[in-house]
Amino acid sequence: DVVLKELKEMKQKYSLKYNDIKNNVLSGSKKWINEFCEKYPKEVGLPFRIMVQPLQLQSDYALKLKKAGCHHVQMGIESFNSKVRKEVLLRDETTEQVMTALEKLDEAGINFSADLILGLPGETEEDLIYALRMLSPCKHLIRASIFWLQYSPKVFITKQALEKGIIGKEDE
Repeated sequence: DVVLKELKEMKQKYSLKYNDIKNNVLSGSKKWINEFCEKYPKEVGLPFRIMVQPLQLQSDYALKLKKAGCHHVQMGIESFNSKVRKEVLLRDETTEQVMTALEKLDEAGINFSADLILGLPGETEEDLIYALRMLSPCKHLIRASIFWLQYSPKVFITKQALEKGIIGKEDE
């Protein structure tokens, strides 16, 4: 209710035509999402864009978002290599779950972009080719956003790259 109240106030105050909700995920609570998707079209009624993680899109979440007025989703996939996702990024979703998320977005008719990170320790050129093959059939994919990994000192992923000899101490 607090979020909806704020969005309504901003719509009135600034004559908003669109909401771009910049949060890594809209919410981790299914109850909150269900309530938001039910109330948003009635109380705010503007098209909106959100960011999601593939595990959020394993059920009817995409259809609820579409009915609520979501017209674009930015999904952080980062890598189609499940070992890299698990061991480097510490993410638990399987490639099958990523594919389910892509299918759910296509079924719901929501345009989406897919974020990929290049230069991840353990990822190969073949992994990137595989990613492009998995994304290319998607009807509603409008952009694959490519990001280059940037190492920061004393971060887990940097420690991994140092241990594997991908970067040297001077690079840290």
